[in-house]
Amino acid sequence: MQQELARAQTIAHRQRLRLTLSAITIGTLLCLLGGILYIVADDKLWGRVWAVPVLAGAFVAGLAVLPTDTRAIRVLSWISVAFWASALLVYITQTWKALRSQNHVEATSKTAIGVCMLIYCLSGVSILCQRSLPARVAHARIWRNLRAFIGGTAAVHLIIYPILAIVATPDDPTSLHILGVELCEALLYLLGVAASTPSRRRRAQEYMTLVGTRGEIRQAALVAKLIGGLSASEVVALARKYFRGLSFDVLSRSDLNGSADTGLFAKSTKLELGGCDAFLSHSWHDDSDPKWKVLVEWATTFGDAHGRMPFVWLDKGSIDQQNISENLACLPVYMAGCKALLVLAGPSYGSRLWCLIELFVWVRMGGSVAAITVVPFVNSAPKPQLLRVSTRRVSVDTASKRRSSFASTIDVRLSGISHAKTTPLPRAPAVHDVTHRLLAVDAYSSACFKEDERQRLLGIIESGCGVESFNEIVRHIVRERICVALSERASTRRPSAP
Repeated sequence: MQQELARAQTIAHRQRLRLTLSAITIGTLLCLLGGILYIVADDKLWGRVWAVPVLAGAFVAGLAVLPTDTRAIRVLSWISVAFWASALLVYITQTWKALRSQNHVEATSKTAIGVCMLIYCLSGVSILCQRSLPARVAHARIWRNLRAFIGGTAAVHLIIYPILAIVATPDDPTSLHILGVELCEALLYLLGVAASTPSRRRRAQEYMTLVGTRGEIRQAALVAKLIGGLSASEVVALARKYFRGLSFDVLSRSDLNGSADTGLFAKSTKLELGGCDAFLSHSWHDDSDPKWKVLVEWATTFGDAHGRMPFVWLDKGSIDQQNISENLACLPVYMAGCKALLVLAGPSYGSRLWCLIELFVWVRMGGSVAAITVVPFVNSAPKPQLLRVSTRRVSVDTASKRRSSFASTIDVRLSGISHAKTTPLPRAPAVHDVTHRLLAVDAYSSACFKEDERQRLLGIIESGCGVESFNEIVRHIVRERICVALSERASTRRPSAP
């Protein structure tokens, strides 16, 4: 387990180094090209295109900063604001000189570009003032502001420069030449705006980072980013210290009513890694009653097979609510410390980002897809799909006493929900609706309890294996283990006679 985490961190470090070196190298070369054009250009008109490779180099170099780089994003904000503020001062000086020399065309165009610079600087300052802004949101705003500035500059070259040049000097034979240069420059700027959309930036980053790497290597990088700046040995040590499970007999239906702390942690038991029977993956936004019923069904089946109550890992009961952040860094190890993954798939399961990450991490940490047990349920009538609950009383030998004792306990656990020994299956369309939602999972469409947490997790996915790869992996798990198995089960099973 520790070796797997250490390998994941090594992979993540190599990927980051590859991205940084590629982006900085290409960006620097483009900036040098712009500098050479500026120096050697004799014709001032076409020589002005030196700014195009410089801006392109700045764009490419900016790809080295990922949505998870909180400190680097703030540094980038300061640098960009300082740079364009300095450029604004230069433009103000040039505008003043143009006004004094009666060059109204130059003065007007410089003023228009200066206004774009001023708006960009003010936007950058607003980002810096919002210290609580999630890193991924700040990163996106920086790029959005830069694209808006380049678009505004393109508008100046495309509209204001040519009009002023032609109107001010209608008889000047160079007016058409100026018009052609300005239009070409504007089109190059617009091309830069189109090439720097969020989706294209992500694809460029993924290409520079992941090209030539295998799928499992890409996945390992995401796991490394989940554990943050801790080393593999530190994470495993913390996991051994904090790993806890809940015996099924201490759980009740009310424990699934919501994620609020109800003191369930005090009922948990310290376990060794590998000593928990199942990691419970579910959505707190699904109804507790049908969820509790499918959990009882699973516990019944487990008890029939093992003659004892199962131990489960449940987030609000297995994590100290006063120390959540440190525990969440151990999530990959916690999942590896469980023998199976139990997915209670309600209607909202596929729309919760943490649920998707749990499916991903389970497989990445070496968990078998075959060890994933999934039970779908619906929040409204008809009731959720359940296996027949065992309530039989068997002969009085040693093994039968254990089974009878367990069955009696399950009878008590079901009291207050339904007195029936069997629960009817839901209609096939209801189950298929849940499975189809799982098949169409998309990290960008999913949600978290807190928007800050969602932004952090999306940043980890984007800078890890990429959202498209993440979606493909999760959908593959769903397709292989969930959708096919549950669709067949829902279409072939029939309600048992009471």
